[in-house]
Amino acid sequence: MKHAERERTQAATLPQGNIIRILLEQHAQIRELFVAVKASTGAPKQERFDELRELLAIHEVGEEMILRPVSKNTAGHEITDARNHEEDEATHVLAELEKMDVNSPEFETKLSRFEQAVSDHAEHEEHQEFPTVLAQRTEEELKRLGKRLLKAQKTAPTHPHPTAAGSPGMVKVAGPFAVTRTRRTLTTAETEAEVFAVSEQAAQGPSGASRKVNSTLRHAPSTPRPSGVGPSRSAKSTINASLTPNTVSESRYSPPATNS
Repeated sequence: MKHAERERTQAATLPQGNIIRILLEQHAQIRELFVAVKASTGAPKQERFDELRELLAIHEVGEEMILRPVSKNTAGHEITDARNHEEDEATHVLAELEKMDVNSPEFETKLSRFEQAVSDHAEHEEHQEFPTVLAQRTEEELKRLGKRLLKAQKTAPTHPHPTAAGSPGMVKVAGPFAVTRTRRTLTTAETEAEVFAVSEQAAQGPSGASRKVNSTLRHAPSTPRPSGVGPSRSAKSTINASLTPNTVSESRYSPPATNS
């Protein structure tokens, strides 16, 4: 749990509503849910896994829709492309885990490998992306991004959709567009102002987002709307907690030490 404790400590150094604070708190909660799943058996184990799966799904959607277009400019496209690739792979593995018996030895083996991959992914973000966004954006911008992140996550699907190539949330908030094209368009937008306009429309829900994204993705083919939108009853408290910032501190975040 040392990683989760470190992330919560780092999050507490940032102002409430700051996008990096929110993401760090969610990283910590994801780590804690992995521990809870492994420590449970029977029906409680399934419930804990459902909470983990739903939080992972909305977390990655929020990062790809809101954080990544910004960090492409602050950290560079090589960094963001690598993170998107990791999230694509994670989406496929999560979908496979969802179909397995959570009490089987095969599930335990796959879950342990998945946990390590998710941990490595979080470390990469915390070292290579988060510090650049904090350094190159104002507090006002970071809070505005945090608000958009939370709105996007509240409308995101809570099941993984591998065919959406790592951006399942856009299928929900922007209507039936092919998400492989959606992420490419957003992350290669000419200016962050355009990205903000798209994300803000998307955060308002399907009707507002469809008009904006339709003009951006005129040639995107249609795909069916995914199932699994909206959290299960057992996971509502987990997701609500992850979308609620905690106390405020004005000191600045510094990236974790490499050997932590």
